[in-house]
Amino acid sequence: LGNLFRRMGRIDEALSWVQKAEQLSPGEGYIHHLRGALLFQKGDLSGAVEALQQAVALDGDDAEFRVDLAKALEHL
Repeated sequence: LGNLFRRMGRIDEALSWVQKAEQLSPGEGYIHHLRGALLFQKGDLSGAVEALQQAVALDGDDAEFRVDLAKALEHL
């Protein structure tokens, strides 16, 4: 649902669902990546960096996670 709300531009609702998903599956890098992308969209750069760092820590082989982390760090 988080991704659906994101596509609809309903960022706060998307974040709410993503946070619930993180509680259920804290070891899933994709969920942390999605939270990071949402926080980046909201302008919360430090929150985005933290979430994207978690995504990379969990799944460092995913190039998209690394690229998005680099973009967020660049904007800090």
